Amino acid sequence: KTLVFLHGNPGSNEDWSSIENNLSREYQIIKLSIYNESLLDELKKIPHPFTLIAFSLGAYYVSKHYDELKNKVDKIIL
Repeated sequence: KTLVFLHGNPGSNEDWSSIENNLSREYQIIKLSIYNESLLDELKKIPHPFTLIAFSLGAYYVSKHYDELKNKVDKIIL
């Protein structure tokens, strides 16, 4: 099972580090930067289904691109 994390603004992938250690034993963890210009392409490359977890500007990005991602994700947590 794969969990994909998107941080907020301001923020970085390190925002997820405190929970990553607890989850990495049971899940594949992928942390992507919302500042990456090819973020949507990166998300589309991830084998599905995956759970997408985001907050702040990351959550906005997910909601903006929901139609393009809805067939790739198992769950979305905003």
